[in-house]
Amino acid sequence: HLRGQIRFQPGPAHDVVLRGVYGQRKGVGPSLVLIEPTDNRAGSPIIGGGGTVAAVQNSSRALINRYRLALPNVSLTDPYQVRSNSPTSIDTKTYLANLEYTLDLGGVAVKVLGAYQDGDEFTEDDSDRTELFIATRTIDRRYTQKSLELNVSSTGSGPFQWIVGAFYLDDSVDQFLVSANNPSPTAITLIRDDTFEGKSYAAFGQGTLRVTDSLSLTAGARYTRDEKSGDQFGRDFNGSTRTGSESGTWEEPTYRLGAELQVIPDNLLFASFSRGYKAGGFRFLPTVGANDPDGTYEPEFVKAIEVGSKNQFADRRLTLNLAGFYYDYTDLQFLEIRDQQQIVANIGAATIWGAEIEFAYRTPIGIGIDLSGGYLNAEIDEYIGPNPRFGAVNPANPDINNPANINPGTGFPVNVAGNRLPQSPEWSANVGVNYRWRFADGTTITPQARVSWQSETYFTPFNSDIERQGSFAKVNLSLSWLSANDALSGEIFVNNLTDKATRNYVVNGSGTTGTLYQANYAEPRTWGVRVGARF
Repeated sequence: HLRGQIRFQPGPAHDVVLRGVYGQRKGVGPSLVLIEPTDNRAGSPIIGGGGTVAAVQNSSRALINRYRLALPNVSLTDPYQVRSNSPTSIDTKTYLANLEYTLDLGGVAVKVLGAYQDGDEFTEDDSDRTELFIATRTIDRRYTQKSLELNVSSTGSGPFQWIVGAFYLDDSVDQFLVSANNPSPTAITLIRDDTFEGKSYAAFGQGTLRVTDSLSLTAGARYTRDEKSGDQFGRDFNGSTRTGSESGTWEEPTYRLGAELQVIPDNLLFASFSRGYKAGGFRFLPTVGANDPDGTYEPEFVKAIEVGSKNQFADRRLTLNLAGFYYDYTDLQFLEIRDQQQIVANIGAATIWGAEIEFAYRTPIGIGIDLSGGYLNAEIDEYIGPNPRFGAVNPANPDINNPANINPGTGFPVNVAGNRLPQSPEWSANVGVNYRWRFADGTTITPQARVSWQSETYFTPFNSDIERQGSFAKVNLSLSWLSANDALSGEIFVNNLTDKATRNYVVNGSGTTGTLYQANYAEPRTWGVRVGARF
């Protein structure tokens, strides 16, 4: 990555900041490995399917056994053994430029924020993750994004502070995909050329009134209009073509009410209530309209309550922050697998509540200790969704114990009300200890040790054993150096000292690979050196 920034002031009331970033990444990209199906919940019900989890899992084991017959020496026990018989690579480039201009009118400031981003990404993927030629995929994606914000705000010291403004966003994505199933000339099972465009317009305002020296009240509102459209052209291996077009517009007001009480200069209490919104959208499945009649997902809404306290003690060497929250979601958006493709879908209703603590203390002799932890209750209240791991049963022969009758894709609808939301561990904690040596010339050397821990988490709303990560702890060590003027820096680090293998996510490889499960693992023990310079 290369980053640059220029700041200049053409006059006493004018301030201009220009920033630029160029980034390039090459490598093998995120890797997936095959894993065993291990769900033994034989009594788990499948709505409308008349079967159980264990019955369908038998088909998964049968498919893995077929793979092992083709490759007798294969082992699925190494989490870092990526299997492939075709190139797997990623090449991305990103260009970003932004402008920040401020005009000081004396008590009022006018600010203009503009940004432009352009990038492209090329990936090659052995999507079956085996040494057999079963499925490959190539994607060429290009995207652009432009944004502009104008806001006017108060800058004085009066009891009422305010800001009003407008925002505009324009983004587009053009994606070309080729998927193949075997080495013959007719292997191309899918060619797709997708184009997506989106525009967002918003007007906003917020004001804070200092009622007394210690009490402040805040109210803010925003009105947003989102417009999205997309076109798809596709061709199957048999030469048939298909096209699809989708568009949608969503308009919503959102707001926030808050209060802050400064009990004493270093102790603050706060509370807020807000309504949030995220625009809906649409998706293209491998067969346009298949198992997705309208091709859209709904906008997401949330009502949020937050309360807490921010505190500093011992001449501000000790920080203690406490917070509690309650989120009530309607049509919560999440990623699911449908027709062998990752798409955005909606969970009808979900409730999240919990608490967080942050503690930090710098001793007089230079030892620093920090601790953060949280409890999270994240429950699905309403969702009946298609689980691709159960496949779609052949209506002429509903025996789901027979893999021949299973057509992985949409899957049986499963009622998961009461399950935990994906990627939501109930407990988490992070502890760090460091010592800062400061030398006479102003340079510092800081060794640091950090331990992080979290309880089990699931990767899908279905909360199956194979789609989960158990509780784990990781240890990171580092030794950093910083020059007196902060211009030069260096660091030696070791992450995941104990080489703990943990999953980032699990996907269902339904379709051309059968019902096989693939997992992406976090980095193993990793060490390295970083150097930096500021000028």
